[in-house]
Amino acid sequence: MEKFNTEQRTKIIEFYFENQHSIILTQRAYRRHYNVRQAPNQTTINRLVKRFRQHGSVSDLPRTGRPLGLGVRVRVRVRVRVRVRVRVRVRGPLWGYLKERVYVNKPRTIPELKDNIRREIQELEPVILRKVMENALTRARICEAENGGHLKDIIFKN
Repeated sequence: MEKFNTEQRTKIIEFYFENQHSIILTQRAYRRHYNVRQAPNQTTINRLVKRFRQHGSVSDLPRTGRPLGLGVRVRVRVRVRVRVRVRVRVRGPLWGYLKERVYVNKPRTIPELKDNIRREIQELEPVILRKVMENALTRARICEAENGGHLKDIIFKN
C-alpha cells in the first residue's frame, strides 16, 4: 500500500468535496493533477475523508495504545432529492444543526427518532447543504495550508 504525503492527502480530500463525494471523479482528478496512472483506491479515500471529518486533519494521529472509547455512534444515511438521487452521510456541523431539530419533541423510540430524522432531512433547504459544502472546502484548503495539521482557531459556520 502506498503511503500518501500530507499534500497528497489534502488534495484527495479537496477533490472529494469538489466532486460531490464521487470516488471515481476524485480518482480522476488525482490522476490528472499528479499526472500518474495509479490513484488512491476507494478504501483509502473513504478512510481519509472519515479521519478528516472526525479530527479535522489528514495527518496521522499519534498512537496512544489505549483502547478506543465505548461511546455510541449513530450513522444516518439519507437521500436528498436535488434533480438526482444523492446519498448524504450526516456528520459534523450539519448533524449538530439537525440534532437540535430532531430532538425537539423528545422521541421515545428508535422508529420515532428515525421518522424525525427523515422529516428534518427532507425539510433541509439546498442553501444549507451548499453552505456545509463550502465550509468543508474551506476547511480542506486551510488543512492544506497547515500541511495537514489540525485546524486551529477555525470557526465552524452553519
